[in-house]
Amino acid sequence: MPHSLAREIVIPALDEFYQRYPEIEIALGANDTHVDLLREGVDCVLRAWETEDDTLVARRIAQLPQLTCASPDYLKAFGTPQSIDELQHHRAVGYFSLVNNRNYPLEFCRDGRLELRELPGRLSVSGADAYTSACRSGLGLIQAARYIISPGCKVVNWWKCWPIRHHRRCRSTSCIHLAVSSRRVSGY
Repeated sequence: MPHSLAREIVIPALDEFYQRYPEIEIALGANDTHVDLLREGVDCVLRAWETEDDTLVARRIAQLPQLTCASPDYLKAFGTPQSIDELQHHRAVGYFSLVNNRNYPLEFCRDGRLELRELPGRLSVSGADAYTSACRSGLGLIQAARYIISPGCKVVNWWKCWPIRHHRRCRSTSCIHLAVSSRRVSGY
């Protein structure tokens, strides 16, 4: 599972989990790389993206609300976009997946329809810590899961989020999926 998901959501919930299920032992691997479940003997994985791997069966177990953010220094230099159309004058920090080596576009909703925007940028990264650090450093806009930037997380003081909002009717790829090998499926 991604480092940020383990750090901010899963690990803080383990105490309550172990109170309910004390007999279960977990070996938790937190990384953003692809795991071959059968070859590595892993029972299941949590992923923050939809899987394109046909050897896995995945079920969405949670949605991740996203916010579009920038540092105060970036906004001072480039201005605060008030609409999706104003994004053409901005740059973004790219986020790429180590699974498929592609940058993910920013996702917005206009009139109930998903709209993808690929903004120019000088940096692409492959981890939430580097992504939020690049944002704090004023290198461009990012879209990050609310749990990464919510109150209680240390990064919230270094950037500003504004209301270019997603709409509930839009399809969201920002979900947590529990994936198991299709060869191990039994009542999943």
